[in-house]
Amino acid sequence: LSARVTALRADVLAVSSDLAAETGSRSAATVLALETRTSHREAAAAERTGLALRNRWTGVGEALSNGRITWEQATVLVQCLDTLPDSLDPELPAKAEAHLVAEAGHVEPSALRRLGRHVLEVVAADIADAEQARALPAEERRARAATRVWFRPRGDGSTDLHARLPDVVASRLRVY
Repeated sequence: LSARVTALRADVLAVSSDLAAETGSRSAATVLALETRTSHREAAAAERTGLALRNRWTGVGEALSNGRITWEQATVLVQCLDTLPDSLDPELPAKAEAHLVAEAGHVEPSALRRLGRHVLEVVAADIADAEQARALPAEERRARAATRVWFRPRGDGSTDLHARLPDVVASRLRVY
């Protein structure tokens, strides 16, 4: 019941741009945040998800409206499906959506997120390899950009080491 009510709220947000215009607000999420005393971040996320469920991922929206999945699962599904490449045959995102909605019925959101990262391998294995090869350099660049190492002397002759490393470097360090 809670998922169905939340789905209805998001659906109303998705079609409430006229309310924002009438009140002089930037978006319906701004109006919602003010009226319900919730954070703007939460209201804006609900509006974005509501728009995605109404305009792009109707299968996820239907599953949410029927109470087959939770709001958190729907949010995860939208995030995963939105990361699919735009160049795909229009049939493949629909297959991915159907597969993930079916899986959502018996897994929790973090497991669903992991499944979503690999959904292309399930619905189009031949395309998945090429997409992974294309995405790998960008992932490596992001990991290198996020790499940091901090040293904190403890004053007792030892030093704490804190680091954020790319996975491949961390694996080598673990072996050393």
